[in-house]
Amino acid sequence: MAILRIFAKIILMPIVLLLVVIKWLIELFMRFTASIVGLSLILTAASIVYCVISQRWQELFIFVLTGGGIIGSMLLLVLFQEVTGSLLEKFRDI
Repeated sequence: MAILRIFAKIILMPIVLLLVVIKWLIELFMRFTASIVGLSLILTAASIVYCVISQRWQELFIFVLTGGGIIGSMLLLVLFQEVTGSLLEKFRDI
C-alpha cells in the first residue's frame, strides 16, 4: 500500500505543481487589480445613477452589463481560487 501511495504522489506531482502556480498567479492578480476593480465599480455605479437621473436608458443598460461583468469575473476568480485550494488539499492528503 505504501508503494502505491508513493507511486500516486509521483504521478500527481506535475498536477500539484501546476495547481500551486495557478493559485499563486490568481492571488497575485487579485492583489494587483483590487484597487482598479474597486475604482471601476465606483465609476460604474456613479454612471448608473447619472443615467437614471437623466433618463438615458441605453447607456444605463450598458453600464449595468459592465458592472455585472466586472463582478462576475471577480466571482469566477475567487471560485477558481477556492477550487484549486481544495484540490491541492486533496492531493496533499494522498
